[in-house]
Amino acid sequence: MYGMQRRWSLLGAVFLPLAGAACARADAPASPGWTERDSAGIVIIENTTPAWTEQTRWRVDSVPALDIGRAQGEQPYLLHRLRPVVRLRDGRIAVPSSGTGEIRFFDATGVHVRTIGRRGNGPGEFSGLWWIAELPGDSLLAVDIGLDRISVFGPDGELARDHRTASPEGSFEPSLIGRFDDGTILGYGGGGGSVPAAAAGFMRGQRTYFAVNDTGALAHVLGDFVEQTGSEQGIVAFGPRAYRAVAGDRLYFAPGDVLEVRVHDPSGTLLRISRLDRAPRAVTEADRSAYTDSMDASMRGLPPESAARQRARIGDPQFHPHFPALGAILVDATGATWLADYTPPFHSPSNRWTVFDADGHYLGEVELPTGLTVDQIGADFVLGRWTDALDVEHVRLHALHKPGPAPQR
Repeated sequence: MYGMQRRWSLLGAVFLPLAGAACARADAPASPGWTERDSAGIVIIENTTPAWTEQTRWRVDSVPALDIGRAQGEQPYLLHRLRPVVRLRDGRIAVPSSGTGEIRFFDATGVHVRTIGRRGNGPGEFSGLWWIAELPGDSLLAVDIGLDRISVFGPDGELARDHRTASPEGSFEPSLIGRFDDGTILGYGGGGGSVPAAAAGFMRGQRTYFAVNDTGALAHVLGDFVEQTGSEQGIVAFGPRAYRAVAGDRLYFAPGDVLEVRVHDPSGTLLRISRLDRAPRAVTEADRSAYTDSMDASMRGLPPESAARQRARIGDPQFHPHFPALGAILVDATGATWLADYTPPFHSPSNRWTVFDADGHYLGEVELPTGLTVDQIGADFVLGRWTDALDVEHVRLHALHKPGPAPQR
């Protein structure tokens, strides 16, 4: 009996520490998938691994919950040259059509309820309807790049006011791109010069970012931000370009050469940089050949003089060594940032988006319906434009599912 007790005692002496270690490992928090540091007041987050698991990752239905657009029938449902669409707070969907100069409103079931605007240069008319945004009090803001004009419509659809917009001296081809919560509107224009690109032999053109107030007057200049990639020889195929989004009181800026988002306040002050450690895809000889073939195909059928001018303008393109790191950026209703994969036009279509939470931490990837140009992401929906095989334009809303919160690390 004594021998058996002694053997159990020895076994316990061996297993109890092991069990304690196992419990310690189970109770200990997992290592975070990022590191965070402060650099002269700027928060820098280096992300490596996703927070989502297979069970917690977000999903988007492939079949739309709402589809607006027809090949034939009543005029309001025949959509032409749509610009980014917006779901309003009351569930209606505002659909700007640059082809007709109208903004059409549909209820939550997809039934047309109102149209405002028409083509023209007068009050309440549009020459180059570009984007719209909902304002407090159920008003609607519309930006016309053809007329350099901002129009505001009241809840009844009547024009409340309009005004031309200013831009900094020396800035050319200005464009307004988003509205801050304080009412100022962000714009940019050429004239910012250029700086060397990360890839040797290339340059990054800069644009001057500025803000105008609610009367269109210049409020302040945010500074110069990098935009397109170029070279002394001209066009650079696959050269990174910048993408930006305005949400709340922040500018989200992605330079495009790396998977990185820089968050600025309305004055232009840099507050945070979030990066994901993802190696860029190299451009291969097959990619270069496919690009050349696609350019040749785009000129087939053109009159000889037009084709010659196009070839002279393009010249022999320079090829960037890597594909851009992204192809679009959006900020959803919760403050999460979505970055679309870049896909060359001659590759199989992809609609994979990388998602960072509101604090800049990497959550994971979401597959969106193929062919959908995403305009707005809410707490539980994705809204965008889609074109069918007959080139009929549609507005589609898809349900967004979030099985659970990202795990705490």
